[in-house]
Amino acid sequence: AGKSGASFNASKLNITLGGIQVFRSGEPSKFDLAAAETAMQTEDLVIEVELGEGEGAWTAWTCDFSYDYVEINAEYHT
Repeated sequence: AGKSGASFNASKLNITLGGIQVFRSGEPSKFDLAAAETAMQTEDLVIEVELGEGEGAWTAWTCDFSYDYVEINAEYHT
């Protein structure tokens, strides 16, 4: 059987949380923790992951995974 999956060069990886760069060129970035905490408390948090491997793009929308959300949904039984 052939090898599956795509190659990935982690040294090209960049990640931002709410516009604050937390990972650059494959390494953790120095950033203002208080600013990052504030950014993560917004209703709509944009997380950008740049692989540096081409022009493709993908968008994912998710929902509230707060403690209260998980607690409420844990009460349901299947």
